[in-house]
Amino acid sequence: MGGRYEEIGVAGFVLGGGMPGFVNLRGMGCDQVRGFEVVLGNGQVVYCSAEIRPDLYRALKGGGSNFGVVTRFDLQTYPLLKTQYTVSLYKTEDYASIIEASVAAHKEMETDPKAAYFTNFHRDFIAIGQLYADTPKGEPKAFEPFRKLESMMAPVVPKTDGTLSTLAQAIGHRPPKGKRVIFTISTKVDTDLYLAIHKTWQDVTATLPPSTEGTDLHYTIQPVTSSAARAGRDNGTGGNALGLEEVSQNWYVFTLEYPRNGDDAVHQAAMDSIYEQVRKTAEERGLLLDFVCPTFADKRQHVLRGFGEENVALIKEVAGKYDGEEVFQKLQYGGFLVRDL
Repeated sequence: MGGRYEEIGVAGFVLGGGMPGFVNLRGMGCDQVRGFEVVLGNGQVVYCSAEIRPDLYRALKGGGSNFGVVTRFDLQTYPLLKTQYTVSLYKTEDYASIIEASVAAHKEMETDPKAAYFTNFHRDFIAIGQLYADTPKGEPKAFEPFRKLESMMAPVVPKTDGTLSTLAQAIGHRPPKGKRVIFTISTKVDTDLYLAIHKTWQDVTATLPPSTEGTDLHYTIQPVTSSAARAGRDNGTGGNALGLEEVSQNWYVFTLEYPRNGDDAVHQAAMDSIYEQVRKTAEERGLLLDFVCPTFADKRQHVLRGFGEENVALIKEVAGKYDGEEVFQKLQYGGFLVRDL
């Protein structure tokens, strides 16, 4: 239920929805919260749960820092989850087959919520992480499309039986010192769309300084199945404010890392270009989804609007009810606030 990287803080992860290692199995990180203790703008300390102040409770699950300062999280606990995982590197010229395998694996995951993966595209390699919420002796059927690939260069994390903790240690990306820009876009699952987006990434990457100079524009396919939305709705915690559609989807994350002395204008222009092109391509094909995952979003993205009209109305109402003086709208620098709607 926690973050996939060791460095991730609990509070920001949960209040931003939180994509765990096995989102299709139990839903988002916020779906595991049984109760919040919150300090409101007037200094009052309140508690909320599915039974007590359920409106505040639901709004906090994705609504971020619009309502108060959370000082305690009461979390659902589970028996220790055994996991099996491996990460391998593949040749970049095989990108089309890798994209096709990623789509095929995603479809298999619809019937196996224990399966998860990520496909991360760099200029010099493609990394595929295969994660499973169990320790089977045989290969999970969901990963069969990856086994058919013939372009693997080397496993960087050999197949390991472990826990969520050891998984986070093994797959965590530690960005180099320097500057970083990130954004996310959610789409439906479609091979032709993925190939078109990859072509856009190739074109934009070609305009940037070489990787030898410390510039790395990479992107990740993060598959989310329809069961992720159901898991959050059906686990008895009252749902969340994210507005996830009950469809198979991919949460793209594009990340640009570059040196501190790098040209901000050049790098930001590249990210603006790829964002607009990817969004337009998905929208024109009828495959763009409104949802924007808060924890992967650029500060300029309209995160709350992507939650849907009903949840936007809830968040506005709850912010007005529990922070009538707008303390958390006026005193915060940013963070996807109601004031920006």
